Amino acid sequence: MLMEVYRSGSQTTYYAGPVIHDSVEKYVILTRTYDEKGQDVWKMAVVDYGEFADKLEHSRLLQTFIDCH
Repeated sequence: MLMEVYRSGSQTTYYAGPVIHDSVEKYVILTRTYDEKGQDVWKMAVVDYGEFADKLEHSRLLQTFIDCH
């Protein structure tokens, strides 16, 4: 299972997949942030490969840009 983690400020995004459900290949994007009380807030998106690949590539490019500065 592919797993990549990207951090930006107080947000952490996890990319994982593929997950097979009912013979359909899906991918998971989990985002962890914090509320005003400092408690974890999780958001989950289950997407197809195209959307997953686009968002993962965007995170990779953003991280490369941040690492270069």
